[in-house]
Amino acid sequence: MAFFIRQIFFAVCFIRYGYTTVRVLFFNNSFDYSFTATFFAAAGWFCIVYGVFRLIDFKRELLDTKPLICLAAFFVLITVSQLIIWFVCGCYPTRDFYNVYISAYNYTISGQIVDPYLDYLYKFPNNLPITVVLQFLFRVFYRFGITNFPAVGTLFNVVCIDLSYLFVFLCVDKLKGRRAAFLSLFMLFFNLPLQTYLTYYYTDTTTMLYPPMLIYFCILLKEKTGKYFRRAIIVLLGIVTGFGMQLKLSVAISVIAVVIDMMLNADFKKLISVVAAVAIGFNLWGALFDGFVYSTVMDKNLADDKATPFIAWIAMGLQGDGTHSADDNHYIWSFETKEEKISAAENLLKARLKEYGVVGYFSFLQKKHLRSFGSGLLDIYRITGEYPMHENFTNQFLCPGGKYVPFFESISQGYYLLLLAGVTVLSAISFRKKDHRWFMPLLCLFGLMLFLLLWEAGPRYLLNYMAIFSISAAIAYDNLFSYRTIREITNI
Repeated sequence: MAFFIRQIFFAVCFIRYGYTTVRVLFFNNSFDYSFTATFFAAAGWFCIVYGVFRLIDFKRELLDTKPLICLAAFFVLITVSQLIIWFVCGCYPTRDFYNVYISAYNYTISGQIVDPYLDYLYKFPNNLPITVVLQFLFRVFYRFGITNFPAVGTLFNVVCIDLSYLFVFLCVDKLKGRRAAFLSLFMLFFNLPLQTYLTYYYTDTTTMLYPPMLIYFCILLKEKTGKYFRRAIIVLLGIVTGFGMQLKLSVAISVIAVVIDMMLNADFKKLISVVAAVAIGFNLWGALFDGFVYSTVMDKNLADDKATPFIAWIAMGLQGDGTHSADDNHYIWSFETKEEKISAAENLLKARLKEYGVVGYFSFLQKKHLRSFGSGLLDIYRITGEYPMHENFTNQFLCPGGKYVPFFESISQGYYLLLLAGVTVLSAISFRKKDHRWFMPLLCLFGLMLFLLLWEAGPRYLLNYMAIFSISAAIAYDNLFSYRTIREITNI
């Protein structure tokens, strides 16, 4: 039964991501990208990835015999690149992150958070954990006389991003092999919009490491390991995954993927252990964050009444094209109590669903889906390009209105198409070869798609799972480039 469920899933994933790839390239009415430029950019990236694959394959013996040296060399490469990005095209905090940064800064300097930043945290309690983490880091460095808090935050972000690279490598090494593992590093590295988020240490990039880390830990649990080692892995998994879910709840998508995989494998003992560990970890970190926040800067009763309820985000995802709506927020905030806010959001939700009807709702979901998955730019022109730290040539590529913005859009969108095509190819290979090793990464990406149909839409949400996109694409192209003839490819 489990075999057939996985096979059906691979077929559905192939159809869904294949359809997405075609729509993004040919019928992308949500974003105004040049079809010709995007197509040739994707073809160019395909050639580059193929060249990197051949180089890795040529040096395969070295990679197999001295993997640590090769891995260290790659991290030297990305460290140099990150330093260049830091000093050439960094950005100042903006939008939600500006409120988070100023709140953490104010608490570090004065021991308190005042309005309008305190009011913001009351309304958006989902940003409390990252605020607590940042102020903790700022205070530690402040004790040693270090007051360059943007540098501290960027360092924290760099560590999180580099750990994402590490767990991407470890995952693919287990799932496909050493060659594909090194290819996966470059698949993540070549994602140019992602690199612009280096100095934007918000929840999207600081939690990117958790989905691949969770998959890696679960792969270790499947292997024949000692009892105490398994227990240690489960405890560690619960602590770090619970922490990641507090920072960004969408990390739970990968937890659900792991749970489904264990259910299909009938690993019920491990399943119960993992679920219990994650639940305990999540609630433990929640208690620690709440204990700090409500004993120092916020009133618990007031927080309950002022918080934007989760159902309001679902209702918001039903208006317009499904993206953020300030009008929706102000409407919900106009109600005084928690119960009134929830009731108002429920009424909005019901009214919008009734207005759409069944056919209209599914038509709307198609538009909303493209609004989330239609761009590989990851909202950089609304976020990282809005307030650059430096005035130089990179502004022409990365800032709204820049002379070379269309060029950067095309090469970034072309690379994103390569990632989408990789997910589609991996689904086809998994189905055709009946190889279920790659079920968890694909299930994570399918879960992300379902989540963004339900939640507020926007390409920035893809950031959290860019590591999984890179894992899937690397495995797909390692398989594809390994075939020597057209017959082998068509008979995957």
